[in-house]
Amino acid sequence: MLLGACGGDDDAGFAGPLIGEIAPAIDAVEEELGGPQQFFEVFADLNKVSVWVAMDDATRAVLYVWASDELTEVESRPAEGETFVAADLDIDADDILDQVLDDLGDNVTKFSVIGGEGDIVQYSALVESDRGGILEVVVDGDGKILESGPL
Repeated sequence: MLLGACGGDDDAGFAGPLIGEIAPAIDAVEEELGGPQQFFEVFADLNKVSVWVAMDDATRAVLYVWASDELTEVESRPAEGETFVAADLDIDADDILDQVLDDLGDNVTKFSVIGGEGDIVQYSALVESDRGGILEVVVDGDGKILESGPL
């Protein structure tokens, strides 16, 4: 379950990805489509949440964007890959980035959730340096850094 907004109490001034809007975005998609869905990816950036819904036995992905409490269907394209359901999400949006922020600073611009092999969910944050480099940081549901590497 997702709760709250991004950043814990120690990160009061941090205005990062809209992680706290992931749950409302998923709820809006599922309401729009009439029930639980399979998802390829859900990612939050600084302005919106993008939700890639798996359709037609996960052979097509439909993008919905959640911004300013409004849901918009944007595009559809062929797709393949692992999926997940909303019930698979197990993070606290208030704390998920605490270790990333402590170790790498507050340049987190995106947070992504994707389906992984074996019915797991993978979480990652993108950290952009002041010099233009981008680092992908994979975390577990508690925010522990599992691995990182440049994009």
